[in-house]
Amino acid sequence: MKVDVLDMPIMATSVRTVDSASDLGVVVDSHLTMTTQVSAVCRAAYYQLRHLRPLIRSLSSDAAKLLVQAFISTRLDYCNSLFYGISANLY
Repeated sequence: MKVDVLDMPIMATSVRTVDSASDLGVVVDSHLTMTTQVSAVCRAAYYQLRHLRPLIRSLSSDAAKLLVQAFISTRLDYCNSLFYGISANLY
């Protein structure tokens, strides 16, 4: 049985519930599945990598590899402890 809660009374006010919320770049969905966060990380990384393309053409092969590896590592490292125990279909 599914119960939909649209508003939650907190003290003297009412707070509207949402399907997902973002704080410090981490998106948490209402079911805590991390699907929204994984999608957001992939989307943002792909967007940023596309913007690196013109720059990479002017670098040596080794410098380009180092830049992309550093970029990917920092994107995946941010809040990586949240990904512990996620389902196998998300990675």
